[in-house]
Amino acid sequence: MEKKVIFIENTRSFINTAIEIKLKEAGYEVIKTPDDMEEVEKHRDEADILLYFPEGTSLRIDTAMRYLTSLSRDEHKTLCLIGEQSYINRAKKSEGGEYVRCEFVKPLNISLVIADILRLSEMHEEYRRKKTILIIDDDRDYRTVLLHWLKQDYEVAGAGTGKEALELLKKSTPDLILLNYEMPDIAGHEILDRIHKNPLTFSIPIIFLTEKNDHDSVADIISHKPDGYLFKSLKKNELLDDLERFFSESILVKGSRQG
Repeated sequence: MEKKVIFIENTRSFINTAIEIKLKEAGYEVIKTPDDMEEVEKHRDEADILLYFPEGTSLRIDTAMRYLTSLSRDEHKTLCLIGEQSYINRAKKSEGGEYVRCEFVKPLNISLVIADILRLSEMHEEYRRKKTILIIDDDRDYRTVLLHWLKQDYEVAGAGTGKEALELLKKSTPDLILLNYEMPDIAGHEILDRIHKNPLTFSIPIIFLTEKNDHDSVADIISHKPDGYLFKSLKKNELLDDLERFFSESILVKGSRQG
């Protein structure tokens, strides 16, 4: 779905045409559809970026926003609004308005609009790239279970000791580390410290795994400032949902910092 955007518009204007031309010059395929959700539905799987030009009655805008924001929420589409400030404000007040990713208010700097869309496309490419996860846990059975659960959606590797993990990190850099907080050879928080002090690995996010869910244990884990923590009691679907949410939010934060 690279290099495609869906244009959702009620009427054609000079600005719409100019944006379409510039997108095509940048190598995009522009899929045009009226703000009829049955028509949008036909193309929902063809692109990750939705460019909506809200116009018309409040009912018309509300109907469109209800559907478009559901795609943004449930399928990680990026919804952008383009147009007059009054229409954009009306759209953002609709149900799901908080899922609007960006807005371009007239008068527009078309070059900046295209640059932002290019950046959003790069974010989606990063999101869809198969991520790599390193599991560090001395419990061989639990490590094997996680490897089995994650192998369909991620590239996964495992290490049974802190020393083994640190050696692996000299050879490759995963997108995420799942680290048992209660490691016996090197404490989990010490492994985290070593990774974060190494200029080659300091940026790797680390999520602690723990069997303890009492208040004091959780507070101790949080005090070491990991990127998160997960209880080992999580079921497969719960774990997969948490990881998908983590990667999705990480990409959005990264994109926001670049913007």
